[in-house]
Amino acid sequence: PGLYTQKQTVIFPKIITFGSECKTERKPSRSVRSPGLAFCTSGPSNDFLRGMEIMLNIDDGYTQQCAATIQSIIRNNPGETFHFHLVSLGLTPENEAILRAIAERAGHSFEVYRVDPASVENLPNLQGHRYISAATYLRLSMAELLPQPFDKVIYLDCDLLVLAPLKPLWNTPLEGYALAAVEDAPEPGSQHRLGYPEEFPYFNAGVMLVNLKY
Repeated sequence: PGLYTQKQTVIFPKIITFGSECKTERKPSRSVRSPGLAFCTSGPSNDFLRGMEIMLNIDDGYTQQCAATIQSIIRNNPGETFHFHLVSLGLTPENEAILRAIAERAGHSFEVYRVDPASVENLPNLQGHRYISAATYLRLSMAELLPQPFDKVIYLDCDLLVLAPLKPLWNTPLEGYALAAVEDAPEPGSQHRLGYPEEFPYFNAGVMLVNLKY
């Protein structure tokens, strides 16, 4: 993957440990208002040894796809411990319970962050891209949303399948970089539409290792 900061890009080869037992201890929901986002969270406490941290964005229309993503992560990473962070916008309790059961029955922890829709209602609408929903923006607030005992997280779109171990991505060195991602073929006009300099590469934001301490 490529490692990106605002100033430079470095390409690393695929690398490949992390993993430990995880005890879940439920904590009550709490409401938090960050500078840009209002949300509440419920799930296990942070007082345990952690495995790989996985963040997924979802609205209620992607429950089936997200279930497949979580299942593929678990099935193709035997012996690993995961802590799933599900950032939701309008996810029903019934669908949340389905996703939680998939993770917890396999021995992984699961935490949900319910975002107040009013927090994202005034964000820009990317015209001509109907597949981009308000939930797309939620990844931009991961540093505000996620708890602080860890310094990195793997972000995955919730409509993909993980068919190989995630350790190579998890162990990519991030010191001095904001994130690791794969450079994508630039979409014509994307620099102008998104307002960033042409010398900066266009990368796939659907699979990222993010440095939360950057």
